[in-house]
Amino acid sequence: MPQAAPLHDTVALARLQDDLAIAQAAELHWWAVAATIADAVRHQAHQLHDTPARDALQRLADAADIPDCPRTGDRGQLLAEVLRERARQDARFGQQDYPHTDPASVELCAELTEDQRRINANPAERTWTSVLLEEVYEAGAETDSARARTELVQVAAVALAAAEAIDRTTADAAPIPYQLTERTQP
Repeated sequence: MPQAAPLHDTVALARLQDDLAIAQAAELHWWAVAATIADAVRHQAHQLHDTPARDALQRLADAADIPDCPRTGDRGQLLAEVLRERARQDARFGQQDYPHTDPASVELCAELTEDQRRINANPAERTWTSVLLEEVYEAGAETDSARARTELVQVAAVALAAAEAIDRTTADAAPIPYQLTERTQP
């Protein structure tokens, strides 16, 4: 008999449904939606002890999975990849509620922000990594939740811009499969 999903799985699936609704509303690529569904089904299959049900869900996930996704530099596609990664994280770790920062980190991040600003002031030294680090350090230096949230949105926007730049410079390359890392694989 199939086991009931743990509470964090139920929360993750509810978030997945929200993410899929956003993806559909934004008319994101069908492959990203299919791959996200496949990931969620595969995770649920892994939780079952009932072998026939687990095997059936695994076959369903395999049939829906689209591993090689063309990278076109399309912002909607990149956002779909981000939603897919968030679904993987939720499926693996459940809801995570950590404090935003601590006093020692605030001081260190404030110093590192100034270092990155000096680097970024010189166009010859500026890279996407240096710009992204400046935004991350600014977020870490914030003690006000609303301002920290604004900075984190800026972090996400810079990361998206950097990924778009990579896609533009590798537009002629063959499709690259979305890579699971040991840290995020459910």
